Amino acid sequence: MTTKYEYDRIPYLLAFAEQSKFKDTYGGSADLVALESYWLKPKDKPSDTVILFMHPIGGGAYLPMVSALAKKGCHVIYCNSRYRGTDSALIMEKVVLDMAACVLWITSILNLSPDLVTRIGWWRACGAPMALLI
Repeated sequence: MTTKYEYDRIPYLLAFAEQSKFKDTYGGSADLVALESYWLKPKDKPSDTVILFMHPIGGGAYLPMVSALAKKGCHVIYCNSRYRGTDSALIMEKVVLDMAACVLWITSILNLSPDLVTRIGWWRACGAPMALLI
């Protein structure tokens, strides 16, 4: 029988400054990017690796795969990009910057090497950002 772990879903708001000549998202400060994220942290199960999920328009923090991995004992972080909920003005290069910021944030709070952050994306959605960050 496989062990099933209880886990905490810890919300984080990752914010960083960005100089840009235009604002490509709706609302918010022109020079500030805010990324909503969740750390699904299994109780009593330390780890030296983490699985990072991201989709360009977000919304996957409660998908079955994300929770199932946490229940199996994996530390999982779901990070939304700045384009949460809409892709009308999406610039994929900025999604790559968002993912890179998330990896830097993860490595700083968990004191991990970026090599220990496993990045997972959806077919045709995050394949390009994943390839650029490997």
